[in-house]
Amino acid sequence: MQPLASRHSKTLAAAMLSLAATAAANAAIVSTSGPVVQIAPPASAVSFALPGGPVYCWDEQSNAAVPSAGLAVNLLGNGAWTGPAPFNATYFGGAVDSHMIHLDASGGVWTATGTVTFSSAIVAVIYDNALLAASDSLLGSATAYEPIGFLRSTNSSLFQNFIQVSGNQISFTIWASSVNLPNRIAEFRVLTDATVPAPGAMALLGVAGAACGRRRRR
Repeated sequence: MQPLASRHSKTLAAAMLSLAATAAANAAIVSTSGPVVQIAPPASAVSFALPGGPVYCWDEQSNAAVPSAGLAVNLLGNGAWTGPAPFNATYFGGAVDSHMIHLDASGGVWTATGTVTFSSAIVAVIYDNALLAASDSLLGSATAYEPIGFLRSTNSSLFQNFIQVSGNQISFTIWASSVNLPNRIAEFRVLTDATVPAPGAMALLGVAGAACGRRRRR
């Protein structure tokens, strides 16, 4: 039979490893401003499922591994982007958490300005229709999205949309119209860093380590 101190040490070590493994998978939406409503991942985000005025946002995947060849995105890191110039990039990094920002014009024209703040830093944004569809299998929730043949979002140019990223907050003016482009939807998929322990996780690990040390000194 193992000594009591040894059993306690192994139990604490296992707890510490468990904390370390889960600490990086908790990035989430923590606040919004403007006409932005946070919801649980919906069953459907196809046209007219989530009718505008409000902009809806939700958390998608946690701790999704980025392919070794990188992930096709539109925007990287901090900055401000708008207008007709195309934006394309490749994200090379560790695991990410994904989140969706969604506006459905629902038979009219909508423009909304707001912010979404996350619990970890934003590393990339995807807004292009084709790149959104290509990333659904890796980063999407169980939500049903528009098929790739439909106008789910803009192309690689933002035009009237505006995006600004600063640390863990995205500010935006998002525009959608179904007047000339039927069932038009505008979406941003926001990727946040899942490799940094969530706030408080290191403190918990420190408490576990201190407890282990006290056990050994007894």
